[in-house]
Order: sequence, then C-alpha cells, then structure tokens
Amino acid sequence: MRLLQFGTFTIPLHWVLALLSLVGGWLLTSVYVKHHQMKKESLEMIINALFVIGVVWKFSIVVFDFDTVKAHVSSVLYFTGGTKGFFLGLFVSFLYLYRQAKKKKIYKQLSETLLLFGTAGYGLYLFLHAITQGENLFIILSFVFTTTLFIVWLWDRNALDRLPKKAGLIFIVYAMIFQLPNELTLAEWSLAIIFPLCAILLSNNLFVKENV
Repeated sequence: MRLLQFGTFTIPLHWVLALLSLVGGWLLTSVYVKHHQMKKESLEMIINALFVIGVVWKFSIVVFDFDTVKAHVSSVLYFTGGTKGFFLGLFVSFLYLYRQAKKKKIYKQLSETLLLFGTAGYGLYLFLHAITQGENLFIILSFVFTTTLFIVWLWDRNALDRLPKKAGLIFIVYAMIFQLPNELTLAEWSLAIIFPLCAILLSNNLFVKENV
C-alpha cells in the first residue's frame, strides 16, 4: 500500500484518490440534478449514505475486534473495522437509502442519481489509480473513454425504464472487464458491484407513485 506523508501524518494513497473521486462524482451529479430540474434530496441522501459508510467502517472495530478495544480504548481513534467493517457500512447505508426512498417516494430519482454518481466517481477512481500505478496510456485512455461514454448515455432521462439494463452493462464493463487484471483490494473492487446493484434494486420501484 502506497502512503503519502504530510508532516507527522501518514495517509494511504487510495484514501486520497477515493476522496477526489467522490468530489468529482458529486460535482457532476450536482450539475445533472440542476440541469434536469430535479429535487436535491436524492443527492443529499447519497452523501448521507457515504457518511454512514465512513462512520460504521470507523467504529465497527468495536464489533470485529472488541478485545483490542477493551485492552486499548484509544485504538478506536487509530484503527477501523477493516474490510468487514466496510461491508457492514455498505449494508447499513443501503438500508438507509431504501428507507429514505420509501419514506419520500423518490425511488426513480435516487436510482438514477446513484448510478450516475457511482459511474462518474468510480470511473474517476480507476483513472487516477491507473495513473498512480504507472499503467500504459491505452488503459488510461480506455477508462476515460468508457466513463465518458457511460455518462453521456446516462444523461438522457427519457428511457428510465431501461435503467436496470444500463446498470447491468456498467457492472459488466467495470467489474468483469476492467477489474479482474488490476491489483485492487476487495473493498475497491466491490464498489464496481455495489452502485449498479443498488440502482437495480431501487429501480424495482420505478413505477411506484413518487414525488418528482
């Protein structure tokens, strides 16, 4: 794992790449929501869900390594719940998204904004990861071209009934074609599955009467 040194602080490189990718995904999705005159609630839910992932991942060490926490309470500040904690965070955040979508009846908007946010953010992460790993120019350009193509494809809201198929294709390209040869962690690789899967699950309620 590559580390970045900032004075006395040491930060894993993939954390920085993830933060930049989230910001990029948020900026693009904000433009999308504004351009289509959608409510901002769906994007706010996604940001809240990301916060839930972070909190659960950080403090799940109490669940998965209680003996260490019991012996050294301060370990909660320095360690996380690891991969198990990350997946627990994903599960809890999805429950949060589903509950909010059901409560506010915005399945459709949440599903499409989640898919766009995930596609843009994950595509940017792959691009940044490829650069830092010194990948060849062809691979880097393939990430840029494919992500751009998907974003253009998703920008049109006129065919929302085909959203599950779009999510499925994005999953196949990112997870099955791009990711198998790369040396990403299980948590990083799983993101290629999570965001289109959540979009598909939420899109099952596309035809439920909702607040648009």
